[in-house]
Formats: sequence, structure tokens, C-alpha cells
Amino acid sequence: MSVIEITGSVSLIMTKQPLCVTKNHTLDDVRNLMEQKNIRHIPVIDDGKLVGILSKTDLEKLSLLDKSVSQSMSTEHFMTKGVHALQQDDSIKDAAELLSLGSYHALPVLDGEMVVGIVTSTDLIDFLLNHHKYLFRNYSLPSID
Repeated sequence: MSVIEITGSVSLIMTKQPLCVTKNHTLDDVRNLMEQKNIRHIPVIDDGKLVGILSKTDLEKLSLLDKSVSQSMSTEHFMTKGVHALQQDDSIKDAAELLSLGSYHALPVLDGEMVVGIVTSTDLIDFLLNHHKYLFRNYSLPSID
């Protein structure tokens, strides 16, 4: 069985210039943006720096709250803090490893401290599917005998 190599910069597969919100946006603002733009993850920034991320799943968990709470509560109270992030020149393999270890499905991509992209597990799967002939050409499954 041969080893499958995943090469290239994460900037090749990331969504560039992702929509970001500030920690002062309300959860209702974020929910509306996600619906309008058909996205599932939004980095949260403060003074241009990444401070967290919100996902559609996060908002779904909060949907049991009274609507007035989500209209007035800021993202700061519910965002995931201490987010793992990649630098734009990190490898696709780095992204795959981080996504496989965590309980999250998106990683902000930075240029220094500025958010310049986001890479999701879907982006990685799409990359693998689009390149499967190349990636798997020397790969064979072990026989079942």
C-alpha cells in the first residue's frame, strides 16, 4: 500500500475574504447573515484580529432560547474562543490534521493576525474528490481473503 501525499498551500482551497462579524453583533444579526449568504461558519473579529468563531450549529443549539434573548445577546457571549487557525501558507495537510483532531468543521486562515480566508471540512473533501484520481492512482485496498 502506498502513502497518499497531500501537498499545496491551504490558500488553494480556502474561501477567500470570508464574511466576518464583530463581537458586538447580535446573534440575530449572525443568524440572518448566515441565512442570506448560505454559510455555516463566521469568524468573529475585534480590531481586525480573530477572537472567535460562530457556527450554524452553535446557533441551532441556542434556538431554544427566547427570541428576545438572541436578538439582544452579542456574539461575544456565545462564540467559540481560542479558535485554532491556520496561516495562509500552511499546508492542506496541516488543515486536514487539525480538522481531524477537533470537534469543529472550519478553520479561519490568517495572514499574520488578519483573517483572509476560511477552510472547512467540506473544502477539504471537495479537494480530495477533485484530485482523487491523482491521489489514489497508486493506492490499492488490501484484499479481503
